[in-house]
Amino acid sequence: SIDVSAYHRARKVVPIVVGQLPLVTQGYSLGEVELTPSEVTIFASAKLLDSIRFIRTAPFEEQILETTTTTKVSLLLPEGVYASTNIVQAHLPVEQLTEQTIMLPITVKDAPSGYELRPLPSSITLHLTLPRSRYAEVQAGDFEVSVSYPQQEQTKNSEIPRELILELTKKPDWLRHYRLSPDRVQYVIEEHKVSKN
Repeated sequence: SIDVSAYHRARKVVPIVVGQLPLVTQGYSLGEVELTPSEVTIFASAKLLDSIRFIRTAPFEEQILETTTTTKVSLLLPEGVYASTNIVQAHLPVEQLTEQTIMLPITVKDAPSGYELRPLPSSITLHLTLPRSRYAEVQAGDFEVSVSYPQQEQTKNSEIPRELILELTKKPDWLRHYRLSPDRVQYVIEEHKVSKN
C-alpha cells in the first residue's frame, strides 16, 4: 500500500532574511533593507518544516549600487519546500557618507580603591564616518571611550612604554566606521592616602 502521509504537506509562516547584498559605490552606504512581504508561507513535510526558521533571499542581480533602488529578488528555497511566493520586492536605501568629529573625555575602568589613573591626554578626538541623515542625531553622550587600569605585572617593569590602548565602549548600534585619535594614551597613577581620624 502507498503511504499517503508521505505526500501530505504541512504549512508554516517564516520571516524572510536578506542574504548576500550588492556592493555600494565608494563614499556611500547601504541602509536597512526593506522586504515586501517580510514573511512567506512555506509548505513541506512537517519534519522538514521543523528545521526551517527563516528563508533567505538569493543574491541580487544588481552588483554595485549607486542610488536608492527598489528591485525584485528570488527566494532560496530548500529542496522539497514550496512557498506562497518565490519572489519578493526589496527596497535598498543608498546614502552618501559624511564625516564628523567629537571630542570625548577618557573614562578609566577598574581602578583599585585609593588609586587614581590620569590619562595623558585626558580627552581624545573620535572621527566618525556616517550616513548624512544621521549627522544631526549624533551627540557626545552616545559614546564612551575608556581605558582599563593596568594589571600589577604591567606596572612593575618601568622599561615598558607606559601606554594604554583606548576602546570605544559605547556607541550607537548602527555605527560601523570610526577612528580614535590618538588610539592609545600615556598615564600617571596617583596614590591617595586615606587619612585616619
